[in-house]
Amino acid sequence: MTNHFKKILGITDENLEILSVEESLLKDKKTLLINARLSPQPKPCRNCGSIVWDSKENKES
Repeated sequence: MTNHFKKILGITDENLEILSVEESLLKDKKTLLINARLSPQPKPCRNCGSIVWDSKENKES
């Protein structure tokens, strides 16, 4: 079922696992709240602590 949500949202990352989806009202608008996990989690930079990573670069740097 989670693959259907990923297709609808245009998410192509195979490492993103959707844990739950619920409908809620935010500011009087119907909204989907999606709880997801990225696995494996990216490792922080040894120099600055940033966890942002470019998928084109070596992931184990």
